[in-house]
Amino acid sequence: PSGMTSIGRRAFDGCWGIAFVKTPGCFKMGDVFCDSLGAIAEVVIAEGEEEIREGFADGCSALSSLTLPESLKTIGDNAFKDCTSLASVAIPSGVTSIGNWGFYGCTSLASITIPSGVTSIEFAAFEDCTSLTSVTIPEGVTSIGDGAFRGCTSLTSIVIPSSVTSIGG
Repeated sequence: PSGMTSIGRRAFDGCWGIAFVKTPGCFKMGDVFCDSLGAIAEVVIAEGEEEIREGFADGCSALSSLTLPESLKTIGDNAFKDCTSLASVAIPSGVTSIGNWGFYGCTSLASITIPSGVTSIEFAAFEDCTSLTSVTIPEGVTSIGDGAFRGCTSLTSIVIPSSVTSIGG
């Protein structure tokens, strides 16, 4: 339900058949939760949620379908780190920040839409997204953190707007 704030460690341990989770984005699903459920392939974050917390789906390697609500404003650090089956993400227009390592290691991520409301792309946000081929950074982004696209070995095109005033190492 929308008022839920936590799910205990190993609450669904051994429930290997669960492949779909509909959730408020207010709790950390991450590592142990994903390991307990096995092959979570689809996650839908409920409308009304404004934040995806740090480490939300960190290490959910089977996650291939992600639906983010229009109400979303922040994607926390490590939110989708190492979601190696995630091939594309449409970030809603209300998002203003993509946290450190937000999509780090999403090796299947070939397509990302960054909305115009984003003002910063943090440290290593898309590092090691080895399938990412092109990125268009929207007007309004002012800073791109260190290593934001480091290790994106398939990246052949990146468009950086005049609003960017700093690009990290």
